[in-house]
Amino acid sequence: MDKKDKNEHFPKSVAVGSKDTIGCLRWKMDVNISFKDEIENEFHDIFLTDKQTQELIIKLMKNVKDPKQVLREIKLNSIL
Repeated sequence: MDKKDKNEHFPKSVAVGSKDTIGCLRWKMDVNISFKDEIENEFHDIFLTDKQTQELIIKLMKNVKDPKQVLREIKLNSIL
């Protein structure tokens, strides 16, 4: 593997928190995305507004290979 840039991260795990998390309350944001970097073994947080979160979801869905399948899985999981 090439040497990574300090701004490049390879998430080992990803978690999403609501506006009730400590970081969101502190920064007055709506969504907290946390990930643990595979190489650095450190946690990183990203804080977003609801609007930014919606825009991110749209951009992610445009880049998913089969967005209809993702939506079907979301619908199925919400029933379970």
